[in-house]
Amino acid sequence: MTKRRGIAVLEIAVAILLMGLLLAVCVKTLAWSVRERRAVDRRAVALIEANNLMDQVTRMTWEELNDDSLKAITLSAEAQSWLPHAKLELSLQTNEDKLNSKRVSVKIDWPGSHGEREGAVLLNTWKFQEAENNESP
Repeated sequence: MTKRRGIAVLEIAVAILLMGLLLAVCVKTLAWSVRERRAVDRRAVALIEANNLMDQVTRMTWEELNDDSLKAITLSAEAQSWLPHAKLELSLQTNEDKLNSKRVSVKIDWPGSHGEREGAVLLNTWKFQEAENNESP
């Protein structure tokens, strides 16, 4: 009888040890999942913000669209709260070819929780000058 009681205590100790290891693995997996979900949410916010900024840029007229007007554009307060220390870069490249186009780039770059680069979003668009119509109706 005493021999059996000692084996039962050993079985219970091994079971508790295995349950502890399983719990530790589950907690690590859950923490990893939460970090990944936050990264996905930050990327979604950056994409939405870049799209909103690009809409703001494309509503500008040909004459309004210049380096000074792009410098006045900033990230929204909501985007800044989701993406702390994010950098916004807007660039304008004018092509004086026969199409008279301007290429606008919107780039949002943000660091991760440990300071390393987590992600970046880049959108480009082209704006063309409307052709002058010299014909009278």
